[in-house]
Amino acid sequence: MVFQKNWHKRMAFISSLNDFPFLVSLSAETATDFVTVFKLFNEITYYLGLYEIYAQLAKMPLMIIWEQKVSTDLQADIKRIVGLLLNNILTSKSSTCAEYFDLLSEKQKINRYRRIYQEINTVLPVT
Repeated sequence: MVFQKNWHKRMAFISSLNDFPFLVSLSAETATDFVTVFKLFNEITYYLGLYEIYAQLAKMPLMIIWEQKVSTDLQADIKRIVGLLLNNILTSKSSTCAEYFDLLSEKQKINRYRRIYQEINTVLPVT
């Protein structure tokens, strides 16, 4: 049970090793200290269920070069969008990702995302 509780923290640490240059860049671009950027990046990734998506992508057998490129590009696009969200959250002065998505202007967007995420998860469950 302890493993399940800390699973997202372990995934955050492992994925952060690959994300380190990106996080340093986000820190510089947003003029925000690295630890704040690191925590918020992981919070957004967890909140949106992206660790499960990354795990599912990692399980996919990528046999030909274009499959590898599509997977790599998709993960890069996801991280870029998380970076844009991070910047928006910092600009909004919200203290957490959840607080940001509770803003009236963002509620419809997160509800749409959740609906699509659930539809996809129903058809292709994340295991």
